[in-house]
Amino acid sequence: MEVSRGVSPSGSWFLGQNAGKYYIWPRNGTPKLTVQRQKYKRYSNGNWGTSTIRFSPDENAVFIHGQGDSLLRKALDGAATIAEIPVPHQDEGSVQFIGEGQYFLSPLNFEAGPEGETNAEEKTGSEETAELEEESEPEKFRVGLWKNVDTPTLVASTTLSGSGRLNNSFNWRVSPDGRWVVLRRTFQSFHTLRIDQEELSQLSGASIDIETSSSDSSAQISFSPDSKFVSGIAQDRLLYVWSLANPPRTNAVPVDKSESIGFGGIAPIIEFSQDSQSALVRTVDGSVLVGRSTTPKPFGNWTKIGRVPPLHAQFRSTVDAGTFFLSTPTELFIVENLDSISSVIETSSNLVGLVDHVTKDRMTIICENHLLVMEKWFHIFGFPIWKLDIPALADSK
Repeated sequence: MEVSRGVSPSGSWFLGQNAGKYYIWPRNGTPKLTVQRQKYKRYSNGNWGTSTIRFSPDENAVFIHGQGDSLLRKALDGAATIAEIPVPHQDEGSVQFIGEGQYFLSPLNFEAGPEGETNAEEKTGSEETAELEEESEPEKFRVGLWKNVDTPTLVASTTLSGSGRLNNSFNWRVSPDGRWVVLRRTFQSFHTLRIDQEELSQLSGASIDIETSSSDSSAQISFSPDSKFVSGIAQDRLLYVWSLANPPRTNAVPVDKSESIGFGGIAPIIEFSQDSQSALVRTVDGSVLVGRSTTPKPFGNWTKIGRVPPLHAQFRSTVDAGTFFLSTPTELFIVENLDSISSVIETSSNLVGLVDHVTKDRMTIICENHLLVMEKWFHIFGFPIWKLDIPALADSK
């Protein structure tokens, strides 16, 4: 049995696959048959090997979605109910959870009734919905907001303006506060949806309104911790940062106009500070830029503070708003006071995690091959001087 098909966020539940069947079991429990492929007509064209597995944040249910046109929901409380929801398959997963998972979003492949209302068959994930004709295809890209219960209920839906036919994949994310949805279809512009309790609405027009492209890459959508700003790579393969409440539309300006996706798929990356007042960007050529939300035009001006090797990299912000870590496959860097960048250790050190201690004077950095401890040794003119310690790890017997 392939156990790695799915693991819940807390590690309490596991999902395995064997001979076209899915089994689910709790930690220290016994696997039980959850889903058998042959039982679901609309799922029969799906490829189980490429299924998307999502556990709800509250771990009350697991969602399985293959390359067919059904989303299956299985409760984890022992109930035998399996709800089937007709949605088109998308590469990045067709479920986005709101908050702790009481609600979720999915694309829709059926038409709603007048004024956004649906009839009884459309309102639930029951088998009646699964009997919709196979040849039916949406003329618009529709998004639905569902109540996450044993038989999910569609409580709201909206159609993206100018979306055309649903004939390609999309990227989307929900903001940390659960009030905003930012999405972009391949080759198309960014759009923003607003969630207000059980209502779903679209901000008029595209958020980043630029020409349609024939060459594209992942949107890589990310939000500031306070959910006021969002970043993403548009269809022109450039990185943008903008206000959720006041998107720039046709006035959008990329962080760096001269950069796009580089050789080997190297893309610009961004990390917001934990207080949402600043952000760092690593461009394709390795330049490190800093922007601030406190300027007259938030994140409108970016200043170069250094350069790192143009390799695949990742950022980690710290509780100290002026301190970031940047790791590459060959080196670990620290950004201090938003005005300088320096090397911490030159070795294979891909960042796995970072732990800020309560005193803010010490950080434990977990890398693939090393455990590092950074301590504020002393201060010069109010700025910290960091001391690096590499603890000796005893071999496990």
